[in-house]
Amino acid sequence: MQYIDKLTDSSLATSLKEHIQGFIEAQWHEEDKRYVNLSYDALPKQALYEGLTEEQHGFCCYCMRSLTVTEKKNVTLEHVIPHKLPITAMEELARYQAYAPLHKTLVQLTNPKRPITTKITEAPYPHFIAYENLVASCDGKFPNKKSSICCNNKRGDEYVDPLFYIETISEEIIYFSSGTVGSKHDTYKETIDTLGLNDLTLKFIRKIWFGLNNIEDKLHKCIPKFYSDPETNIITYILTSTEDQRGYIADKLAGIGAITDEEKDNLKQTIYWKIAEDFFWFAGVTPVSL
Repeated sequence: MQYIDKLTDSSLATSLKEHIQGFIEAQWHEEDKRYVNLSYDALPKQALYEGLTEEQHGFCCYCMRSLTVTEKKNVTLEHVIPHKLPITAMEELARYQAYAPLHKTLVQLTNPKRPITTKITEAPYPHFIAYENLVASCDGKFPNKKSSICCNNKRGDEYVDPLFYIETISEEIIYFSSGTVGSKHDTYKETIDTLGLNDLTLKFIRKIWFGLNNIEDKLHKCIPKFYSDPETNIITYILTSTEDQRGYIADKLAGIGAITDEEKDNLKQTIYWKIAEDFFWFAGVTPVSL
């Protein structure tokens, strides 16, 4: 998992804030001295899909899946403080506000149904459109599942710790060779469970990547072109290989104990390789052995 920096000024952050501020200004109705249709639903979102994805280096804030914002779009906008959090949920709000980007000086829990009659020109901004309260999450949908298995859609409005707002999160979150994700002292177990980050599909995909990291020197036997362009996602190459070549790789992964024999059989189907292709972030992760 990676840290998302919402507190350091950047040209991208400025652009996203200006986009939101422009929307706010456009909704002001001078004659009535109030905002009209100042809502999340009315907010133009494409610039946010693109900008927040870029801010996160192209990865889901939770599961580290590669995000797409146009063709075959899998990105959603996640409200860290839930869009529909009741205005009376002060205890839950305080838990969110303990994280610096969500401090009450930046984000204000606001009833979206109540008219706002004071012009908004600076922070705090209503939580349902505040830049600091919006991140990019994948939709949690996969071709082998009927419904969302993780992340934004899996979470709904449940409380989760915004782990990506912890500067040391890369040291707090632990990826195990079993494919499981955990945290030091199980501090964030409830959040991980609520987000579905240990769904069987996600665990399998991580195991594939951890195994590929260990047999990389053997892959030249069946995918020699990988070595001529090591910057390209290796699974992209695997998907262009023959069934026999994919079988060879699956045998090697099972041979080193990275996956089970049952999982090896699953890799005869390209569907799992295609899912794994989106998780190339894990090519750089060294898991902890159990």
